[in-house]
Amino acid sequence: MCGRNSFQVDTLGLKAPDGELRQTPPGQPGVQNIIAIGAVVKTNYGSGPYRVKRIDSAIWKGHRYWNLVCEGLTDQREAYLNELVAVDGRIVALFPNNDDEVLLVNTAGQLTLI
Repeated sequence: MCGRNSFQVDTLGLKAPDGELRQTPPGQPGVQNIIAIGAVVKTNYGSGPYRVKRIDSAIWKGHRYWNLVCEGLTDQREAYLNELVAVDGRIVALFPNNDDEVLLVNTAGQLTLI
């Protein structure tokens, strides 16, 4: 998790990454089409599993992204997975130098044994 995010750029004054921010390509499903309320997700950096409680849209400097408000399956603590976009069916970070990815464990309504 070494990439940048909007808080680091806006508040801490760190330099934004060179190049374009990631965006969902036209015609491809967005985060809101891939993940639903109740879905179980985890991250590629070892956090989760979480159940998605809310999906919010936001815009930073003209770039739309999505935030997931989740709760842990084992401890019910709230967790936030922020600044996400969908690219080629993957849920990845808005900033291209951030390798974070959200992985779908199951869709809403399916039984999960973890």
